[in-house]
Amino acid sequence: MIEIIRASAIDGALERSHRQYLVGDLQLPQELEHLLDRHVELGITRFAAYQCEKPHYHTKATEYQMLLKGAAKYVDLSLGREYQVEAGDVFVIRPQTPYIQKSPQGTEILFFKYPGGNDKVLLPLTAEMKGWAEAWERRWDGEREPNRHGKE
Repeated sequence: MIEIIRASAIDGALERSHRQYLVGDLQLPQELEHLLDRHVELGITRFAAYQCEKPHYHTKATEYQMLLKGAAKYVDLSLGREYQVEAGDVFVIRPQTPYIQKSPQGTEILFFKYPGGNDKVLLPLTAEMKGWAEAWERRWDGEREPNRHGKE
């Protein structure tokens, strides 16, 4: 069997919501009809304006990402290290890695999570994180951020 989600449907859904899952065994409603898969999740994020994602980590999922357009900055909060990725870059965020991310307008990210499922744990937004998130140009100060879930 071959199943298709048309680009026009994806674009329409991303006009109403900045993130859509394309594949998975989704439990939460979303704009777009997805392809069922009980093992993996595939999605796309499109930022119509500058945005910072809430700090979090995944307990089980490994998250593979490819920057399709734009750029993004990530801070590994357990190391206090900032990374910048550009269009065409592929990277991985391992389970139990606490991070925060910001992206300028026009950024598009394709992501793949294995295993699928909602295992996201939100972290408190500290003053340091809030300051970093206020502007794309602001750099992380490099100090180690306290780990909120017991991992060293």
